[in-house]
Amino acid sequence: MCYALSTRLPGFTLSEVAHARSILQADPRFLPVNVVSAFETYALLDDLRLPLSHVIYVERNGTRVSGVVQFYGVIQLFCGLGTSVSENTSDGLGVLDPLTGTERFSQLKSLALNFPAPITEEDLSGAGKSWLKKFENSAKARGATKPINLTGTFDYY
Repeated sequence: MCYALSTRLPGFTLSEVAHARSILQADPRFLPVNVVSAFETYALLDDLRLPLSHVIYVERNGTRVSGVVQFYGVIQLFCGLGTSVSENTSDGLGVLDPLTGTERFSQLKSLALNFPAPITEEDLSGAGKSWLKKFENSAKARGATKPINLTGTFDYY
């Protein structure tokens, strides 16, 4: 998704996403090394969407091209796409509201999102609970009136 959105960056060239292209063309039995779970809160990104919306965000910052995907505004994946060939910063954002079906794509000023910090196995349970709580709060913000009882298990490898 980030790879596709990156093609909308001004002056985009395929060489900027060569790293991601090589991973996408590799053996699909292996997990992609350029995608990691992001458990931090990207508040600037959260402010650009309604609760429970999906987001694809890509930025070029002069040295790299990277992106973040948010599912339901909760589950986040950080994607390293490649090396920037332009010193200019540019960004793109795609938002899909699954409740209304509305989608929009826009150019933004760079949010300068940080690469996610690694998380330990011991911290994974708390991070997962944080995601579940964020999902519950988002559902309430969009009008959920019935009790929400979310549970799940988390594996990190």
